[in-house]
Amino acid sequence: MCHAVPATASVVTTILWCKTKDQKIGQLNLMFYGAAVFSAADHLVNGEFFLIAPNMAQDLFKGVLMSAAVLAVWFIGMIWERMKKPSSIQAVKA
Repeated sequence: MCHAVPATASVVTTILWCKTKDQKIGQLNLMFYGAAVFSAADHLVNGEFFLIAPNMAQDLFKGVLMSAAVLAVWFIGMIWERMKKPSSIQAVKA
């Protein structure tokens, strides 16, 4: 069941991407799809049924943590990209 949270986030980001065609949203979208596929594959390998979990709250919490980690990595990447770009003041001095 932990794949449901990143799968839902990937559907939401797909809708956002279709409306905006923003490359950054597209990257986040692919990261959420990757997390959902990874989680679903993990369930298949461990022989767990997709919609039934022994501890549903714990499984959903894992999905929230996974989605938060994806969002944090994406956000750090956005900050990194912004830091790599020269500022307009530096560009004028050069």
